[in-house]
Amino acid sequence: MDTEITVLTNNVSSDSELLTEHGLAFFIRVGHYKIIFDTGQEPNVLEHNLRKIKVDLQDLNAIVLSHGHYDHTGGLSSVLALAEKAEVYAHPAVLNTRYSVRPEKVKFIGMPAASRQTLEKLPQNRRHWSESPLFLTERVGITGFIPRVNDYEDAGGPFYFDSAGEFADPVHDDQALWINSSQGLIICAGCAHAGIINTINYIREISGCHRIHAVIGGLHLVNASQLRIDKTIEALRTVNPHLIVPCHCTGAAATEQILTSFQDHATVGAVGASFSFPLLSLQ
Repeated sequence: MDTEITVLTNNVSSDSELLTEHGLAFFIRVGHYKIIFDTGQEPNVLEHNLRKIKVDLQDLNAIVLSHGHYDHTGGLSSVLALAEKAEVYAHPAVLNTRYSVRPEKVKFIGMPAASRQTLEKLPQNRRHWSESPLFLTERVGITGFIPRVNDYEDAGGPFYFDSAGEFADPVHDDQALWINSSQGLIICAGCAHAGIINTINYIREISGCHRIHAVIGGLHLVNASQLRIDKTIEALRTVNPHLIVPCHCTGAAATEQILTSFQDHATVGAVGASFSFPLLSLQ
């Protein structure tokens, strides 16, 4: 048995028949256990790509939301309509009202109304709040709140709870997922608003495993200073994962530097890309 991670939505695609968007969604199969990690921004994009990639969600077990931004939760209603028995895992702050506030533009960036209503109406036995670490299976865990330790990692943008920009939003609902494989931990991040190095270090602590095999997802370095990018790459070199797949909010400049720094051990997470890993044999 193995695990497989397929990119369902992202900013880039290598296949003209697959749609792109500013959003992120993964289909994760760990043995027979099936997960949707984040649901992208536009339901029609996710639904189109699901059909083209031939992913069937009828026997989906879980939907994990990394945080409550629109570009990670927009397809939730569509997924739940296709996966009538799937259970949803999210930090309770995923429902917070939130904005991006810049001098030139104020934008609502919280969970879309349709997704919010669907989540709130979901039976309680199918809705699980993950404030702290939680295991979905013996092999798969989610972090809940990730402590912010590093002085060079922050939420990565002008995020606020109000449109006036008076109350800062640290995005405390940001969480990641990890899988215990035979080669080490596979870490999936939605946006890593807690900082990808904070995320890696916390998962090492709570999982008890220090070997990191793969880091896949958004690293939210799109607005990062060169100093932060340099420190992140330096820390990733110390972690020494076999595979890094920067997606979504990593940003073009940081993505290029990661690809250059890690060469054969890094690749872009294009829509439709699939990554397979052997699982750890559990006794």
